[in-house]
Amino acid sequence: MGILKLFAKSAPVIRKLPAGSFTVDRQGNVMTTTVGSEYPQWLLDDTAREVLSLFRDARAARMPLTGLDLNFAGLHITAREMQGGAIVFLSPQNTFAAPIASQEGASTSARRPGQLIARIEPHIGCWKQFNYFVNLARAKKFGPEDESNFLELKKIIKLDAETIFAAIEVPSPAREETIALLARASSLCHLSQMDGGDLPGLENAWHKLYTSWHTILGQIKIQRRDGANSLFGRKK
Repeated sequence: MGILKLFAKSAPVIRKLPAGSFTVDRQGNVMTTTVGSEYPQWLLDDTAREVLSLFRDARAARMPLTGLDLNFAGLHITAREMQGGAIVFLSPQNTFAAPIASQEGASTSARRPGQLIARIEPHIGCWKQFNYFVNLARAKKFGPEDESNFLELKKIIKLDAETIFAAIEVPSPAREETIALLARASSLCHLSQMDGGDLPGLENAWHKLYTSWHTILGQIKIQRRDGANSLFGRKK
């Protein structure tokens, strides 16, 4: 698989694995990114091309994919198709920890924290991209494709949030807060026309959600490390 060669072909320079997310259009051009600037552009470009190639091959084989989930050399790569392009998440993993949702004989309760981490990390990445688009709207530096990607991103956020809320009960954020925030940010055009305290108020609501998900993720990672059985209010 071509994507697995990307992180083995560069010169032997010691650097941290990339972390963050980025969106690409249907031609493979990187549109927005939260990945640090210390990582070479070719890494994002090549990853984007390989991800889009996998989606195209799946469609050609009449087995269309809406998402990819790969673990390679300590890096967790998740991708979701988006308007012919994709949103890609890069998340370094602890190579000494048990692989996410692995170990065939493991119990469901043992796998569950890892499965939730695999779902919540990209969800946090989506919220980070959400704020990136809000900043584009603030600066009034967006085009039709940005608008289209923002609307698609909101759909992904809503779907992922519903999946997570169906799996666990958390004190914050509430499902209603998520739905309300997405409704307030109806489009980039609408955001760009906000004035007074409307946009800062929306950003405060975003920050509350973003930090809450980080708190939940941290608690789940601690529980997985300690082998705790209690995971918030588990739904059966």
